[in-house]
Amino acid sequence: MDEPWDCMIRVEGALAPHWTAYLGGLRIAPAAGGGRGAGLTELRGELPDQAAVREVLRTLHALGYPLHSLTCTPVRRPAGGG
Repeated sequence: MDEPWDCMIRVEGALAPHWTAYLGGLRIAPAAGGGRGAGLTELRGELPDQAAVREVLRTLHALGYPLHSLTCTPVRRPAGGG
């Protein structure tokens, strides 16, 4: 659970790029395919651990952005690498 995670999070609505510092450094960009004209925002990047993923999700919830989709996979590093 302590390994880094490569994440792609989509939320409903337009999220300004200045929030990246509060969202684990994830890149923020508009995404295609928003429903009911709301648009989607996509957040992509690597988070250090599962706790960081949860914190980003809590922050998005607190800001009022409904989750559309979430894909996170553990980043596998070669043994002895970093």
